Amino acid sequence: MKYRKKFLGILTKYYNKLAADPYNEGNNAYNSGAASGDVNTYKIKVKEAQKLYEKAKVNFEKTLEYDPND
Repeated sequence: MKYRKKFLGILTKYYNKLAADPYNEGNNAYNSGAASGDVNTYKIKVKEAQKLYEKAKVNFEKTLEYDPND
């Protein structure tokens, strides 16, 4: 039982790390689009950010699958 908890901790840390990278990239894309002042650039950056958020969402869901309390 003690090894299971340790293993789940390692798994959740791994999936959170995998999710954090595209999530942060998505935030950067969104912020750069908002700061550009151009509507077309903003729309392109928002779509780019949404794709990155979807990547992050998959890994965050895996984290919840292995440890719903994390």
